[in-house]
Order: sequence, then structure tokens, then C-alpha cells
Amino acid sequence: MVIKYLWFIISAFYIYLVYGFIFDIEIFILIISFVWYHIYISLQTILNDYFHIKFIKIIFLLFLRISIFLIIRYFFEFFL
Repeated sequence: MVIKYLWFIISAFYIYLVYGFIFDIEIFILIISFVWYHIYISLQTILNDYFHIKFIKIIFLLFLRISIFLIIRYFFEFFL
């Protein structure tokens, strides 16, 4: 009786394993993207609050945007 349904148990195990792995990667990418967006918005708020000269504020916001993209790229190169 067990041998008759062994193929079903093995195939169900692999289906759940693959689906669970893909689901974990999606959740990981979603959480990381929210964390980086939160960091970006927080640093942007700090820059807007403490720098009052418009030219310097724009330059720092540009550097912030470039650095966030570079940090995200290096993060995904390291972990994926």
C-alpha cells in the first residue's frame, strides 16, 4: 500500500520544496526592498531638515540616490 503511493509522496515533497523556495525568495526580496526604501526616505528627510541651501541639498539628495542604488546592487551581488 505504501509503495503504491510512494511516487505521489515523493513528487508532492518536491513540489512543496520548490514552491516554498520560490516563495521565500519573493518574501526576502520584498522585505529587503521595503528596508532600503525606508532607509532612503529617512535619509532624505534628514537631509531636507538639516541643509537649508538649495544647491547643497540637491547635490546631497543626488548623491543619496546614487549611493542607495549602488548599495542595493552590491547587496544583491553579495547575497544572490
